[in-house]
Amino acid sequence: MTETDYQQRIQDYVKSRGGDSYKVHGSSVQRAGEPDLDGWIPSDVGAIPFKIEVKTPIGAPTLLQVVRLRRYHQSGAYLAGICVTVSDFQQLVDAHRLSIIELRDMWGVMQELGMADPFYIYHKQQIGEPDPVYRKD
Repeated sequence: MTETDYQQRIQDYVKSRGGDSYKVHGSSVQRAGEPDLDGWIPSDVGAIPFKIEVKTPIGAPTLLQVVRLRRYHQSGAYLAGICVTVSDFQQLVDAHRLSIIELRDMWGVMQELGMADPFYIYHKQQIGEPDPVYRKD
């Protein structure tokens, strides 16, 4: 199978789940190193936007592709990774879903402790209570 065949299988899977994706074609007007597939897939935690580089079992990404994928991943805005099979893609989606669930759980705990406000420290300082991050007792 060619890389295009693997890409099409992943795109077919995304479409079968109610999502959408498109192939990013490299050209002189396209930035080098961009992942092969852009899209989103629905999940129980909301739509998951993704950027996926697809390789054959013997293919390897370039350094620039790895750098771009890492930046997309670190931004938190995308599920980003390298896949060969639909199963690889499903595993990435599941791992991403779990990380979203964990973040939501942490946010819930912060809300219960009254720390969910992004200006928590500032508000505490304004009302005269000691700042728990900086107090020295």
